[in-house]
Amino acid sequence: SGAKRELQEETGILINAKDLKLIHNVLLEDRFVDTYIVSKDIGLSDLLLQEEEVIDARFVSIEELYKLCESNQIVPTIIERWKIYGKDIIQFIKNR
Repeated sequence: SGAKRELQEETGILINAKDLKLIHNVLLEDRFVDTYIVSKDIGLSDLLLQEEEVIDARFVSIEELYKLCESNQIVPTIIERWKIYGKDIIQFIKNR
């Protein structure tokens, strides 16, 4: 799937397509935007970030993520997405 390929290209993370869970999709003027979630145990040293697409990566708790959003320390589109489906992500984590 495209999501599996993009995850591998941008982060170096290998997954099975069947492990992806669609949590949100929307049709914009010029494209579809599908958002998936996957659970996989990895460390920062496992990441191979694609310089053209990814600036930085780090692991944060849900509480830290809320604080980063409130202080605008995250890309605005990510803050907007968190507002839309953050509750789905939290529920996914609780059900693991």
